[in-house]
Amino acid sequence: MRSALLLFLCAGVYAATPVKLLQTAPIQFEHGDQGWTARGLGYAFRFENTGAAIRLGDRTLRTEFLGANASAPFTGIHPSAHPTNIFRGNSYSRVDNFSQLRRSGIYPGVDLVYYSRNGELEYDFEIAPGADPSPIALQFQGADAVRLNDRGELIVTMAGQELTQRAPEMYQRKASGELVAVQGSYRLGKSGIVRFNLGDYDASQALTIDPAIAYLAFLSGSASDKGISVQHDQAGYLYLAGYTYSTDFPAGGVGYATVPHGGVDCFLMKINPTASDPTQVIVYSSYFGGSSDDILTAMRVDQAGIFYFTGYTHSTDFPTSGAAYSNVPAAPYWHPFLVALDSNQDNIYSEIYSTYFGGSTGNDYGEGIFQKNGFIYICGYTESTDFPTSGAFQGSIGGGQDAWIAKFDPTQQGLKGLVFSSYLGGGAQDRALDIAVDNNGLIYTTGSTFSDDIEVTASTAYANYSGEGDAFFAIIDPNAAQVNYLTFFGGNSGFDEAKRIVLDPNGKWIAIAGYTMSFDLPKTQNAYQPVMPSLANVDQFGSQATSNGFLAYFDLTKTTAPGQGLVYATYFGGYGGEVIYGLARDSAGRFYISGYTLSSNLPVTNNAFNTTSSGGGLNGFVAVIDLTKPSQLTYSSYVTGPGNQTAYSVDVDKNGAVWITGAATGNIFPNGYETFPTNPQTGATQPGKEASYIWGFTIQ
Repeated sequence: MRSALLLFLCAGVYAATPVKLLQTAPIQFEHGDQGWTARGLGYAFRFENTGAAIRLGDRTLRTEFLGANASAPFTGIHPSAHPTNIFRGNSYSRVDNFSQLRRSGIYPGVDLVYYSRNGELEYDFEIAPGADPSPIALQFQGADAVRLNDRGELIVTMAGQELTQRAPEMYQRKASGELVAVQGSYRLGKSGIVRFNLGDYDASQALTIDPAIAYLAFLSGSASDKGISVQHDQAGYLYLAGYTYSTDFPAGGVGYATVPHGGVDCFLMKINPTASDPTQVIVYSSYFGGSSDDILTAMRVDQAGIFYFTGYTHSTDFPTSGAAYSNVPAAPYWHPFLVALDSNQDNIYSEIYSTYFGGSTGNDYGEGIFQKNGFIYICGYTESTDFPTSGAFQGSIGGGQDAWIAKFDPTQQGLKGLVFSSYLGGGAQDRALDIAVDNNGLIYTTGSTFSDDIEVTASTAYANYSGEGDAFFAIIDPNAAQVNYLTFFGGNSGFDEAKRIVLDPNGKWIAIAGYTMSFDLPKTQNAYQPVMPSLANVDQFGSQATSNGFLAYFDLTKTTAPGQGLVYATYFGGYGGEVIYGLARDSAGRFYISGYTLSSNLPVTNNAFNTTSSGGGLNGFVAVIDLTKPSQLTYSSYVTGPGNQTAYSVDVDKNGAVWITGAATGNIFPNGYETFPTNPQTGATQPGKEASYIWGFTIQ
């Protein structure tokens, strides 16, 4: 069982462990004349034969393991390269220290392992195959009261303080490394004795009783910062990208550049959330940009730890690589950029490919990026009449602003690097906001259009432009220079825009999400919200309907005739209005959405981390919709606090941990966790400052 030893206030199984990246220090386990001890920041533990003791003020709290083997041996694990130096007067001694402390056989077939995580002392019970976990029992000596809260956490009251031990999570690990959850909880009996309720599990396999996988941190300097995208790799590393105004953005590990170059720079960060040493949490942290403003809009990462990101820049000295398609901007406008950075390399060696892209007669913007089989794909929108094209199905601009799609080979030098590029648009304004590629090399893009003359294909779900601006998605074959499929998606009564796209690698289905102002958006009978929620605001208050989020899922094997293919479509939101920015899908087919809401009645589930809005400005949200239970809401929660919050991106890893990032102007984490960054000089909170964050949790 992993459980923190009452060093922090905790707000639930859906909360995440605080990570004070620059303030915490790893706890070391030492064996001296007082036996085994561990020191943290401002406290010390002593490990006894029956449990562990911590001194708080003039009180001592002991966690005792009832019925445990008092002779179970202690063994230090993973010795530190730097022993502890002890000075007492003129005497000096050195004591070896360790990153873990194991007690073997504390119960029959059960080991107890203490270790440090993010500056906190935690412990696991490791239960061998065939061993009986039922004898495990805890009691808190010196506490005034012990209770369970409605989240299944242990609340220990002592000297007017409430100390929390998080609810346990129990799992077994398959040979493949996959974690299989086991249902379980604390059981509080007479005299404050705590035991564990366990559901069915495979007794022939090892069992671990562990809290919810969780992690959180503000990752921010003293000025404003925005987290735009979060990704993970199979090794469990997290990758965060955004843009920052801070000259002191958190550093650590390696990076391309440790100092900013202009007013706004991109930032890239690789994080190891399981690092026991806080100095090793940040694996890679870097600024990237020129002397003017550089805005990152999208990031992807591959399994080798390569960042691929795009956005738009006003810098005339944006750092480009020797193989760049273009080393100079075409004109003094906003221009897209395309960059690949290796998070395993330092300084200039981490730059694999970096280039300007765009025309010379107007502003151009990069919005979406994807990497597949060594090629890099980007999309966006342009005002330039001379936007670079190659093998295009549309070689000239159709209106005042057109979408564009491009494919690059970063191994090729200069102009040869552009494999494919084309306009996509009609006589009005069109924007491509996200892009993906299937195993056949077909490009999928989505966004919004005001063009009623954009060319749709013969077999399409919705062939007619609905008016007021519609969402769209298209499937493009860059080798044949043609659009294989293009459909509108929208209502007649308002603007609709798709911001994110997720697809089946084999091209069998596609999902898009964004926001709509249409009360007649196409939706299916099994929708979670078949009626526009904000429309009720008109009925109640006589005000104009605002936007709501939407999620739509298409079966591409059924789009052989008009009107076919839409399997699921639903609104998502409340009376006040929502925008969906993030979209992800897990291996079980559940869709995860995130964004912001202005609604005080956003649909939330009983297990939500935050069931109510803080009021005032924007609130972030994260929600889960399972298409096997389409009319139900699997999970939904506010991401809320003082001021404004937005969850720009959501990701879900192979273990089911959900990760969100975004920007907040006030503290979104519960008391006792990471607090909102303050001015390092004055210690005061800066009004209006946005801080980027990362938050990970599991849903039970």
